[in-house]
Amino acid sequence: MRKVILTIVAMAAMAASAQTGVLPRSNAASENVSADAIAAWADSLMALEQTEIHHLMVLRHGRVIAEAHPLPFRATDVHTLFSCSKTVTALAIGCLVDENRLRVTDRVAALLPASMPDSISPDLARMTVHELLTMSAGIKPSLDFMLQGDDWLRPYFSKPVTNLGRFHYDSMCTFALSAIVQEITGETLLQYVDRKLFGPMEITVADWEETPLGFNTGGYGLRLQAESMAKIGLLILRRGNWQGKQLVSEEWIDEMTRKQIDRDDLGNRALDTNRGYCYQMWRCLLDGAVRADGAYGQFIIISPERDLVVVINGMSEEWIDEMTRKQIDRDD
Repeated sequence: MRKVILTIVAMAAMAASAQTGVLPRSNAASENVSADAIAAWADSLMALEQTEIHHLMVLRHGRVIAEAHPLPFRATDVHTLFSCSKTVTALAIGCLVDENRLRVTDRVAALLPASMPDSISPDLARMTVHELLTMSAGIKPSLDFMLQGDDWLRPYFSKPVTNLGRFHYDSMCTFALSAIVQEITGETLLQYVDRKLFGPMEITVADWEETPLGFNTGGYGLRLQAESMAKIGLLILRRGNWQGKQLVSEEWIDEMTRKQIDRDDLGNRALDTNRGYCYQMWRCLLDGAVRADGAYGQFIIISPERDLVVVINGMSEEWIDEMTRKQIDRDD
C-alpha cells in the first residue's frame, strides 16, 4: 500500500478518463508534506479492522499529492456518498440564497404548502429553512419515512413538532431542502446542481437517487467519483471560487462552514461529532477544519489553515454495528 500511495502523480500526460486525472498533480515533497507521514496514515487506514478502503485522495495547495484506489476499485468508479450528499444540498441552497430566490429565514410552510398537514401547529408555522439546514426541525427522526408511500413530506410534517431549534440529526430535513429547491426552480436538485456547480466544475459523472414522486433524496443517494468529491472540497476550501469564477458566494461558504448549533447529548466528550454542526456539515477536532461526513466511511475533509483537502471512501462494518446498536436503543 505504501508503494501505491507514493506512486502519485506524474499524470499530467495521462488522458483524463471519465473526469479523472483532471486535477493538477504534484508530490508530497513539492507541497511541503511528509510522504512518509502520508504513507503511514494510509497504512493505518488499511489496517483498520472490519473496514475496507475504496478510495483515498489528498490535496495540498489545490494539487493531488497522494491517491489510492485499491483493487478492485478504480479511480473512474462512482461511489455512493451517503450523507456527504447533504453538503452538496447545502451548496445548492446557497446558490438560491445568492440569487435572492430564498432566505434562510423563509418559513417552510410557505415554501412547501402542498406538503403541510390540514392543521399547522404554531411551531410548524415558525419552522424556517435555517432549522432544516441545522437539523433542528423539532420532528422526531424515524427510519420509516421511505415506507410512507409515494409522498414522503406530508407524513413527515404531520408529525408533532416538539423540539424546534434543538439539534437532532435527520435526513428528512435535507430531503425537505431538496423539495424546496425543486419547488423554487422547477428543476430537480441534481438538475439545478448540474447547472450551477457541476457543469462549471466539469463534473460530468453524477447521479442522485429519487423518490417515487421524482425528488432527489437530498440527504443521501448522490454518487460521484472520488476526484469529483475532491473538487467539491476545493470549492469549499476556496470559499466558493472555481478557477476564477464565483460559483457560490464567500458569505454563504462562511455561513455554511461555521458552527451553527451544538449537540446537547454528548457533554464535553472530545469527538468529531461534538464540535458543532454547520449547514449540513460538521466541525472537526482539528481546529478550523470541517467535513462532509457519510455513513460507512465517506468523508470530504477541508482544512483551510493547511490548504488541505482529504477524500475517503470506504465501508466500515464497525459503523454498521454501532448504528444498529443506536437504533435498538432508540426503539427500546
